[in-house]
Amino acid sequence: MEAAEVKEKGRITIPKEVREFLGIKEGDEVVFIKESPNRVTLLPRRKYDDPVSALYGSIKVGREIEHPKKAAREWIRKQSKKEIVK
Repeated sequence: MEAAEVKEKGRITIPKEVREFLGIKEGDEVVFIKESPNRVTLLPRRKYDDPVSALYGSIKVGREIEHPKKAAREWIRKQSKKEIVK
C-alpha cells in the first residue's frame, strides 16, 4: 500500500509506483470515483472513457451507416439485454 501527504490546497503527489502501475504520465487526467463514505477509487481518465466512442469503428458492416454512434448505442443496448437474460 502506498501513501501520500495532503499538501496546501488539497494537493497530493501520486506515488511513482502507483503512476507506473496505472500508466499515468504528466499531463494525464485522473478520475475519482466515490465508492462509499470512506473509500475513493483513483483511475486514469482514458481518451475513450465513453463506451460508445471506444467502440466506434469496431462494428463491421457491409454498408455505410448514416448515424454510427446511434447504431453503436443500439448494439450495446441489445448486448446488455442478452447479458441480463442469461
